[in-house]
Amino acid sequence: MKNILTLIALVLITAVTAKAQTGWVDYKADNHISVKFPSKPAEIQPGTVGIVTADSVTCRIGVIDIQKIAGVDSATLASMKENPEFIEQMRAGMQKNAKGTEIQPFKLGTWKGLTSYTSTGTGTNNMHYKIFIVVYGTTIYNLSAKTPAKADAKIGDSFFESLVFSK
Repeated sequence: MKNILTLIALVLITAVTAKAQTGWVDYKADNHISVKFPSKPAEIQPGTVGIVTADSVTCRIGVIDIQKIAGVDSATLASMKENPEFIEQMRAGMQKNAKGTEIQPFKLGTWKGLTSYTSTGTGTNNMHYKIFIVVYGTTIYNLSAKTPAKADAKIGDSFFESLVFSK
């Protein structure tokens, strides 16, 4: 009986995941990171692509080579990336550009053995934000999903879950 319930649960989980990914578009950010979007993404600004769904859910990924932009090499970034001041400066920089949104402090973690940061936020008109940042070498990958209160939050969740890393 227990094995049957486990099998049913796995089938249901697989069905939900498969349904959420049907028709999604693979996007290769670079040679290391790829993600799936609900539809074909468009460039928002250099290094950042994204989509806005019919119900106003926004999914974005940005790729920043910190060595090219700020001259910071991988050894320097490695020594800074877990420093609370660096993490707060990163959040404060995002907060400055996200007018009308309160971005919560980042939580330091690891993903696939890489340093990562997660946060959420709430904006005007009851918008909900999820942010996931991962560092590889001198590259910082920034994923975000913005979901109106009445929209399906599973779109953003599926976007984050589709993230793939390869060395």
